[in-house]
Amino acid sequence: MERGVRGLSIAGWGLVVVLAWLPWLDQIAVEQVEDGFRRALIAHAAARALNAGISLLQESTVAVSVLGTGVTVALGQVLDPLNDLVEWFASMMLLATVSFGVQRVLVAVGGHWLLALALSVAAAFAIAALCRGRAGSAGLRGILIVLLLARFAVPASAIASEALYRAFMAPDLARSQQTLERLAASAGEQGAAQPGWRETLSPAEWKRRLEYWTQAAEQAVDSMVRVIVVFLLQTLLIPVALLWAMIRLAGVLLRGGGRPA
Repeated sequence: MERGVRGLSIAGWGLVVVLAWLPWLDQIAVEQVEDGFRRALIAHAAARALNAGISLLQESTVAVSVLGTGVTVALGQVLDPLNDLVEWFASMMLLATVSFGVQRVLVAVGGHWLLALALSVAAAFAIAALCRGRAGSAGLRGILIVLLLARFAVPASAIASEALYRAFMAPDLARSQQTLERLAASAGEQGAAQPGWRETLSPAEWKRRLEYWTQAAEQAVDSMVRVIVVFLLQTLLIPVALLWAMIRLAGVLLRGGGRPA
């Protein structure tokens, strides 16, 4: 039993060495990161457009006529909390964009041939230790874990997060972004039509507009939360989970049925 486990560990390290030298892993990871980068950029652009449209609306005022008496109301007062939230959302999407950009650089660093060479040499020492029936020294284990994470952590997380996105999150993100773009267009059209306008409205018309933007605010909040969840999973939760899994896998391969060094 112990010999069989040791054989699997040796084969596992051999597979690691082969994967370390294959360029297609990095090529796929770069494509996935670029896709995420574009989605985050689109979400950021939609947030900035919505922010600009609401800012135009905030400059407008209406006079509500009640029994011949006019009451001046600033629509921006109603939209101010939503605009603050949109600005925060835009900042979050900018951070997501930066995160994907950092991942792109880390994929390039991890794919350098010197890192693959260092991992191959360290894996050869680990295989040699396993062949002698030992698990390798603590120093070797630490070096191998660092090299494994440097070489595979970012590509693996990029590929896995993109696969999960396409399988479970893509329709939800598409709907949420369409809602934000629609609200941005609506706010922009109304705000740009007559910047700084002031008109007299009946109470019924004012109520209609107020109800519209109240519902729009609810839709915008729901859409922004859904978009944030998608990018939070892709840029933080999934990478951390895979990082933990890779550390555990490295420990299993290093023990591999051998005795402690």
